[in-house]
Amino acid sequence: MENKEVRQYLINFVENTLNECKSFSKVYGKEFVKEKLEENVKKVNIDISNDNINKALYDVQNSCITLFYGNNFSKRLTVTDIENNKKLKHLILHESIHAIFKRTKEECKKINIEDGTGVLEFYNNGQELGRGFNEGLTEWICQKAGYGEKSYPAEKDIIKILELALGEETVMKFCKGDIRENVAKILKMNEAESIQLMTLVDKIYQDEKTISEKEKVNCDQEIIELDKNISNVESILFDKYFKDEIESAINTNDLSEETMQRLYELSFYINGGKTTGSEEFASKLPLKFKNEIYPEILKKIKKIIFKIGEIVDKKTINKI
Repeated sequence: MENKEVRQYLINFVENTLNECKSFSKVYGKEFVKEKLEENVKKVNIDISNDNINKALYDVQNSCITLFYGNNFSKRLTVTDIENNKKLKHLILHESIHAIFKRTKEECKKINIEDGTGVLEFYNNGQELGRGFNEGLTEWICQKAGYGEKSYPAEKDIIKILELALGEETVMKFCKGDIRENVAKILKMNEAESIQLMTLVDKIYQDEKTISEKEKVNCDQEIIELDKNISNVESILFDKYFKDEIESAINTNDLSEETMQRLYELSFYINGGKTTGSEEFASKLPLKFKNEIYPEILKKIKKIIFKIGEIVDKKTINKI
């Protein structure tokens, strides 16, 4: 059922939330969110979820957001219910980000797609590309805006690795879409490499979806395939963005605090990872880095962290 009151709440909430996200507002400006939501969310529907799970979806073709709520709400869902429930607000924010970055007719024509939102592209032959990357990117933005959840964990981690490689504001620009040109340019890849990366992340998305639908029962093969695909993506990203930096650090006697911080974070992705990709990349690190440089970096980083009063979980440090 259409709910105009919730639609207005959605526009106000999402506008305020994303405008308070510094990196988002810096890249897209303060007027962007409201303008796009007014244009791309024609209506908001509220309906009861058949499986008693709160969820939402954005219909790209009809420019409509539908929010499904479980039986834990005894009455029809209201704005007050949403305002007092962070998970519902997360759902609204996530689907609204899809709506904000819905491609215009002119953009679709220019890049020869049927429709799309963000990095997700729908083609005239019924196929699509970029869904996994787009979901990870959307969740990453939600987290930056203060509404992070556990949705799409592998896809979001891929975006976090790219954030470390390219910078927060640069990653925000992925939302402008165009896999073959704009996205490829940001990734510093050619068209074929960009498509390959999107395809691998789409496979990760499909593997996670299959495992979720089966509730992790009899999913051994799917879990193996998921690990394999995550490993492939990790290897591509580690080799492309961090290999030269590590080699440079090995040959530098005086590392800046900024460089040490980056290597500290990078080491978490490498040594803290659970996939074969993480293990393979860690195995490529020279012994000098593992035995001499990295321990020294970790020691200095600990001093910096404790000096500025940040609290670091001991298990995380020990894991790294």
